Amino acid sequence: MERTEPKKADRRRVHERAGPFASQEALLEGAREMFRTRRARREAEKNKDPEQIRRARLEECNSSRHWHRCIRMTGRATPFSALCASKRLNRIEREVLITLVLERLAQVDGQVDNCADVIGFLGLSGADSLAALRALSDDGRLHRADLIDYDDPEEDLRDRTVYPDPAVVESFLDPSCARAPGWPVANEQELWERLSTLTSALQALAEAHDDEHRGYGSRRNSRKALRRVDLLLRGLERTLQTHTEWKLGALFSRESNFDPQERVILLALVGKEIGHLPFDDKLYLGGGLSRAASPHASTVSHRARMLLSSGRLQRATLIQPCGGSDPLLSDDENTVVEVEFELASRGLELFGLDRRVRRRRFSRFSPRNPVVRLDQLVLPERVSTALQMALAHARHSRTLLDDWGFAEVLPYGRTIGILLAGPPGVGKTASAEAIAHELGRQILAVDYSEVQNCYTGQTEKNIVRIFREARANQAVLFWDEADAMFYDRNSTQHTWETRDVNVLLQELERFDGVCILATNRKVTLDAALSRRISIKIEFERPDRTLRLRIWKQSLPRRLPLEADVNLDHLAQADLTGGEIKNVTVNAARLALLRGESTRVSMADFERALQQELENRWGTEDRRPLGFRARDEG
Repeated sequence: MERTEPKKADRRRVHERAGPFASQEALLEGAREMFRTRRARREAEKNKDPEQIRRARLEECNSSRHWHRCIRMTGRATPFSALCASKRLNRIEREVLITLVLERLAQVDGQVDNCADVIGFLGLSGADSLAALRALSDDGRLHRADLIDYDDPEEDLRDRTVYPDPAVVESFLDPSCARAPGWPVANEQELWERLSTLTSALQALAEAHDDEHRGYGSRRNSRKALRRVDLLLRGLERTLQTHTEWKLGALFSRESNFDPQERVILLALVGKEIGHLPFDDKLYLGGGLSRAASPHASTVSHRARMLLSSGRLQRATLIQPCGGSDPLLSDDENTVVEVEFELASRGLELFGLDRRVRRRRFSRFSPRNPVVRLDQLVLPERVSTALQMALAHARHSRTLLDDWGFAEVLPYGRTIGILLAGPPGVGKTASAEAIAHELGRQILAVDYSEVQNCYTGQTEKNIVRIFREARANQAVLFWDEADAMFYDRNSTQHTWETRDVNVLLQELERFDGVCILATNRKVTLDAALSRRISIKIEFERPDRTLRLRIWKQSLPRRLPLEADVNLDHLAQADLTGGEIKNVTVNAARLALLRGESTRVSMADFERALQQELENRWGTEDRRPLGFRARDEG
């Protein structure tokens, strides 16, 4: 049956009624009415009543012409009509897009999920149906303009799950969101705190792109995360346009040469400096930064080129691999994704950040204030003199190296390397803390268990991060149980062990500070490491004279003692300083069993001393912890 066209008078009345939509809601209601008349026409065609069909077709044609004419007349007055005008969408493309919006807003009857469902809902036939399918394709204007996307792009076009840009849907839910109002901050300090929201959004976007690339996530999740980042960036830009005097305003000023992707990378690293995320978060690797700066998961490798040494950000000394230029870095986009980045000197200056005073709430390798003073230690004269030599070098390093010329004859950098060797409890850790205290610096004590990692390459990254933290905080770096890390490369059995030592040696050579190694046993150091350790101090178990001094030093002045306490007699026992401290505390605990009004007696000390001797670990007469091996044979 031929399709009945509306008469000229009917078309004239449609045009006369047409006018701009007053709101997004009116536009949406007009679309619903258009699709209602289209459904009514299909129902009439099923009934095969010619008059009913004629009226239904006339009503559908008028409704469709009315909606499209109103869209054109609305121009840029509403977000949707402005989008249609800016992208120059035709009639079919407008209907496809509004159909997907209606589906997301639960305004359609039935299921509209894949492309075939969209074609069916539109109720088109012939050439129009084919045009709608083209509009939904990869090469269609809607997809090329990022107005639609697919969850399963590898499927046949008709079977693909299609969805609209979340920004288009949000414009109907909250028309003000398209304008991205500025952030509600009154000063620059509030801006830094509010920036944590953007840092978290960038982290979510990087993770969404990574999941999509690995096949765990969907494009829809990536698009939602991207929309969140875009809104926050526009809000930040509007905020800084009214506060051009703030440091961060340089990123968005008219004179700025930064492109949007470079802004994202710099903002992410600003968040790192402030402490929004853990310093070892994947966002701060080259791959994480590239994903956060990419609109699609497929463009990550292209964005990674911005992080290369040839890129503008590194050439302008705005960013750098952590710790400075890395000689091990292969300068290509395939390897830069595994490199951790930070703001460089000019980047810190540009944003008014000071690495020495920034917040480090989440760093696993954080320095602390030392609690032991040098005058609290009881050490042999030989050890005290060696420690004073190390302090003199640290205090007058410039005089020694530059003014006196030793920098010309010391080929292994400016590191003040100190090795403390000796049995447990003889004062190695206390001496390291005392050195830091005397220099007025913090101490970064390294735990081997936190450094070693079973994943390939992670141990080396942890080593680099530790030296970087010590350098950034001007802290004394203390490696306890150094024999677990600084072994001789000639005795290694695995390639990863050799790599770890190589990285340690390279970082130690580049470290311009005090690095102290402590070990409980005599070890064979790698030859290259031995050359870098200029001060080697061997701690021995204290003799009776030193033990007596340690006993006197270990007893608090306010500790109530019985008159029978004989320190000369107690000093006869072969104990280390650490063991003596254990005995004093345990003797006080034994006394407290009798009540708070009691005094610590000689019997308490002798009982505590006997416990310490009986419970020594590692003696030959004690069985090791663990499962006993089953007898063979």
